[in-house]
Amino acid sequence: MRAPHFFLLLGVACGSTDTGAPQAESFALGGVRVEVPPGLRSVDENALRERLLSGRPQPDEFRAAARARRGFSVSIQAESIAMVARGGEVAGDFLEGVLLEATVGEGLARTDVTLRPDGEGMEACLNAPFVRGPVETHSCQYAYLDPEGRQFHRLVVACEAAPSERALCETIMASRAYTVDAMPRSTVLARPRSPGLSEVADDHVRWIRFGMSHAEFLRGCESDGQAIAEAPGPLAELARRGELAICGGFGAPLANADVVRIQAEFHPAHGLSVVNFVVAAPASEMSARLRTAYPDFLTRGESTVHYVDRNTVDDTLFGVTVQPLRDARTSQIQLMSGRAIGRGREANP
Repeated sequence: MRAPHFFLLLGVACGSTDTGAPQAESFALGGVRVEVPPGLRSVDENALRERLLSGRPQPDEFRAAARARRGFSVSIQAESIAMVARGGEVAGDFLEGVLLEATVGEGLARTDVTLRPDGEGMEACLNAPFVRGPVETHSCQYAYLDPEGRQFHRLVVACEAAPSERALCETIMASRAYTVDAMPRSTVLARPRSPGLSEVADDHVRWIRFGMSHAEFLRGCESDGQAIAEAPGPLAELARRGELAICGGFGAPLANADVVRIQAEFHPAHGLSVVNFVVAAPASEMSARLRTAYPDFLTRGESTVHYVDRNTVDDTLFGVTVQPLRDARTSQIQLMSGRAIGRGREANP
């Protein structure tokens, strides 16, 4: 099991500081406060941000701060993303679902955390310290919605130290207190809000447009400064017939993840109807991002289908599917138009 990304294994030699003084100091960020020993030093914010966001899509807003001495650290993260929910969903249930999904996505089991309501938010805390080498990590994350239900906010508090200082970490974690302006957990989110991904429009993603021809796709790939790749093995015949094309990259990220390769599928009469993006991020991270952008979803085995418009039958986006690849550091994001689904219905009435 890998260490969850919100566990800050600093290992930073910040210099020894005497923390024997009885007077604690408040350490706060983004609506959460803990009491820490006096004399801890601030960790460089840029280095902290780089470490915490390494290998994961970036949220819309992100702040982090940490206090440390040699072999000991306390960190707080505050992040927010545009919020959506299915019509009729209760705010508290939505928050609980997101926290559970994040737990599983980090390689933990549901039984590894305790969920509880706190004010108008939901909190998930590790039942036992996460141990990695000589360091134990104690962690809690807190989720809430802004009063208008337009932003999802998450706060993460973590304390890391050697087992000999477990009692100190426990004391610090027990002092946590949340002060946020939040939507009541009992609120029924009566109508869906689906901002989607800012770079994905109803019928196109940058230069890639549903309905475009095979030749237009190849020209667009080259105009984007990318190389057209040869289709391997059995796909070569499809490429020769103009039913498939592969572009060796994309000039912009998708859902904050770098695009490694694009494979597009074409119908002879309707043009491009399916486009697959191979991205440099694990499926768990991409699914968590899309869970917020497209909340109407269904998990099928290892894949998750996020529905955008179940009723479309033309060159507009029907859904976005996330699935893992053999290389666990990558995943595939598939965008499918209503044309593709319509053909499927016609073939399977």
